[in-house]
Amino acid sequence: MECRNCELTKFKFYCENCLRNHQRDYRNANDYVSTEKSQHIEKASRALERMEPARKRRAEVASLEKSVAELQEQLGRLREANDQTRQRLAQLQAGLGTRRQSLKQAEQFVPQTQKHPSVETLRRASLDMTSALARARSGLVQELVEVFHVVEVGGRPSWGRIVGAKGQWSIAGSELPVPGDINRHQPEQINATVQHTIHFLSLLTFYLGVKLPFEITWNGNAPTVGQAFISATKGGESGGWAKWPGKYPLHLPTPSSSFSSSSSSSTSAKEAQQNFITGFTMLLYNVAYLAHTQGIEVTLAQSGEVLRNLWAVCCSTELGKRSHNSGAHLLSPPTPPSFSLDFSQLLQATTTNPPSRSQARKLAAAAQKSDLKKRETAIAEEDWHLVESSEDLGGVG
Repeated sequence: MECRNCELTKFKFYCENCLRNHQRDYRNANDYVSTEKSQHIEKASRALERMEPARKRRAEVASLEKSVAELQEQLGRLREANDQTRQRLAQLQAGLGTRRQSLKQAEQFVPQTQKHPSVETLRRASLDMTSALARARSGLVQELVEVFHVVEVGGRPSWGRIVGAKGQWSIAGSELPVPGDINRHQPEQINATVQHTIHFLSLLTFYLGVKLPFEITWNGNAPTVGQAFISATKGGESGGWAKWPGKYPLHLPTPSSSFSSSSSSSTSAKEAQQNFITGFTMLLYNVAYLAHTQGIEVTLAQSGEVLRNLWAVCCSTELGKRSHNSGAHLLSPPTPPSFSLDFSQLLQATTTNPPSRSQARKLAAAAQKSDLKKRETAIAEEDWHLVESSEDLGGVG
């Protein structure tokens, strides 16, 4: 060879010419192999093209066999579940047959008159029970009126055929003022009368089974002990009373707990009185709603007369026939749409220029007079319509 280095066996050194020769030989060999590879790939592709339909059919067959195996497995589970259901159905049918046989045997010992009571019999029994319950409630209410001595000063009022004298209402010997007359009475006297009224109202609603819109709570260790507060219970949007969930006092600050003569103390005293008026308005709303449940409608002008309205409730002909707690003749939750008195209007009437007792009576009398006039007008229009129709008929004849 030309290169002595290439002939050495111990060291692998190549000259430039030898490297060129090696590279040329490698490229020639690679070209030859690539050509053969391409030829083999082309032959394999042609061979696979002929085998592809068979391979696809075998793959589809394998997939179908797998699906069939899964369906058979599911079918086996369904059959097992059906067998269990059939067994359970057979047990239920056997139990039903046993019950029917026992019922037939029991019917032989039941009197024929007690097997199937008629609807009319059940209705009469329900009415009798309701009447008995109403009579029991009426008796309790009468005793309650006597215990708390709810009267009108100068004699009890005219109610039905009972003749009485007009005067100021009182409970347990104390007069309860209307919102417009609160500033004319001592706080101690107002607190005592309001507390008597709260106790009377609580017992009255307990006897009648009525749930009121506003709930009364006490800050003492036991119910009806301590100072009373009032707040709205849960209810709907009718009446607007459910928007007042805060607690408001049903008592005025007494002189023993009065504030100093500073301006801030005067503001606090006014705020306490305003909160009391708001709570007292809630009490008025409770009494008006209680009257509605017993068939007595109290107008906005009459709502301030608490004791008069409670007396009207106790004398109602519908007293005790409906309640929230009885199984029959249930009342709607407070307050239904049929109760038209809105709490916001009542609060506005008691906080902005509230009428005195004499003004409230005048407003109530004017409202009654207006209603009477409307009725007379409606009757006159109906009579005129009948006369006109008769004249028309006479003219045609």
